[in-house]
Amino acid sequence: MTTNFGIVTACWKGDYFLVKATCASIRHFLGDVPICVVVDGNFSIQELENLYGVQPLYLSQLSNPELRRRCPGSSRAKLAAIWEGPFEHFLYLDSDAIVWGNLLEKFDLTTTDFVVMRPPLYGCLPKHEVSRWFFNVDTLLEIDPTFEWQNQPYFCAGAFAAKRNCFDLQEYLRLEALADQYPDLFKFWDQGIVNYMVFSANQAGLLKYKVVDIQVVTADHSKSTLEEQYPCSIYKTPQNVEKATIIHFCGNKPFIHKIKSFSKPFTTFRLLHYQKLMGDNISGKIKSIFQLFGEEFELLTNKAKSKFKRIINSQ
Repeated sequence: MTTNFGIVTACWKGDYFLVKATCASIRHFLGDVPICVVVDGNFSIQELENLYGVQPLYLSQLSNPELRRRCPGSSRAKLAAIWEGPFEHFLYLDSDAIVWGNLLEKFDLTTTDFVVMRPPLYGCLPKHEVSRWFFNVDTLLEIDPTFEWQNQPYFCAGAFAAKRNCFDLQEYLRLEALADQYPDLFKFWDQGIVNYMVFSANQAGLLKYKVVDIQVVTADHSKSTLEEQYPCSIYKTPQNVEKATIIHFCGNKPFIHKIKSFSKPFTTFRLLHYQKLMGDNISGKIKSIFQLFGEEFELLTNKAKSKFKRIINSQ
C-alpha cells in the first residue's frame, strides 16, 4: 500500500552512520513526515525504525528480479523507490545530505512528475562537461540521434523529487543493458541514467519536470563561503532558517577528521541523533561525542587497512 508523500533516503552498511543524521534533520525540520530508507544489504536499521518510525525497503526483497540484481552495490539503490517505494510522491536525499529548514513548500508534485534540483550557477553546460558528469554525448547520439542534449538543466542526482513510476521500468532496464554494452556511456552510476531519462522522456511528451533551486552541493563552494551561509553550533540545532534548502555534502565528505571539509551542520545532526538515544543531559552529550569519535576512528582504521591490502597485493 502506498501513501501520498514521504521522504526517501538510502544507505549501505558503510554509510549507515551518515543516514542517521539525514533522518534526524528531517524530523527536526519537517515534523512527522513519513521516511523510507532503502537498505542495500541485510543489516538492521532498527535504531531508525524505533526513533523515527522509518520504513525500511530492503533491496533483497524487491519484487522485480532485475531490480534486485541491478540496484545493489552502488547509488542505483535509490532508484528502487521509483517503482517499489511506499510513496506516491517523494523527495529523495542521498545519505550525505541533510534538510536545512522547512522546504516542503518549495516544490509541488501535483502538477509535475519530476523536480530537478539545481542552482542557477550551473547554467548551460558545454559538451565536455556533460560528457564528464552525465553521459558520453557522442556515444549517446549514436544510440539516440534525436535526443536534444544541449541546454538541458543537468543536475546532481543526490536530491530530487518524483512521482512513483515516473519512469518506465522497461526503459530503465534497457538503458542498463546499454550501459553493459557501452561501459563509458553513463557517468557516476545512476546520475547519467537519471538525467537522460528525465530529459528524453520529457522530449517524448511522457514526463513533465520543473527546476527549483534548493540543492546546495558543497563541492561547488569554498569552505569559508559555506560557513558564512550556514552558520551553526554543533551543540545546538537551528530552529529558524531564513532560506530552506538541502545541503548535499558531495565531494569532501562531512567527517570530523577532514579538517578542510565543511561538516559542521552535518555533525550537528549526527550529534542530535545520538542525543535522542543517549539523552540530552551532560552524560548523554559526552556519550554522543564519543560515539562520533568512535565512528571516525573506524573510518580511518578501515581506510588504513584498505591501503595496506593494496600495497600487499601490488607486491
